[in-house]
Amino acid sequence: MTKDLNKLLKQYTSEPINNKVMKWADISIMEWGGVCGDIIEVFLKINDGKLEEMSYMWNISKTTKWAASLYSDMLVGRDIDDIMELDKNTLQEKWLNIPTIKKSSMMLPLLAIINAIYKYKNQNVKVILDDLLM
Repeated sequence: MTKDLNKLLKQYTSEPINNKVMKWADISIMEWGGVCGDIIEVFLKINDGKLEEMSYMWNISKTTKWAASLYSDMLVGRDIDDIMELDKNTLQEKWLNIPTIKKSSMMLPLLAIINAIYKYKNQNVKVILDDLLM
């Protein structure tokens, strides 16, 4: 990991951002991580096709909480269609070098975000964690 990423890891582990229920969300969805055992619920506020706000809650590990904070920081303001195209390869090439053991925990918040966007768009699509990890 880079020095900047290590700083974010320490910051988001001790002071996670947007770890709360968003009562004014346009859409929320709950996902279970299977391998990592985490359960996360994400809340999204979408405006003009862009992710305006994001928050998350539930029983999650430090790694998942860190990743959810990182996604919250990185994805707010982005076009939701672009967010739906993200996967493990995009993250590894452009943002993160994810250790193998942490992949499920790192990808769970993104899975929830993508599935919430599909639900928001009334599309009958359900992405599973393996789809993002392949």
